[in-house]
Amino acid sequence: MAPAHLEAARAERSGRDLSKVRMNSLEEGSCLSHLHHKLIPDSGHAFNGRHHETCPGDPRRRAPEKLRTVLRQPVKL
Repeated sequence: MAPAHLEAARAERSGRDLSKVRMNSLEEGSCLSHLHHKLIPDSGHAFNGRHHETCPGDPRRRAPEKLRTVLRQPVKL
């Protein structure tokens, strides 16, 4: 059975293909949120695991040139 959040998304977006949606649990530890990877070495930190991305804003309501992707990168302090 799918997690409750995924079931809620399916109910809210009936008719859309959500077959590739997946739920992950993340344990980030120390992390930087940024728009560019160059920030990490420039700040004296080191990469420490896989990053994940968040995309604030709704692509249905925002112009493509205004959309941004924020990277959350685990780092070694």
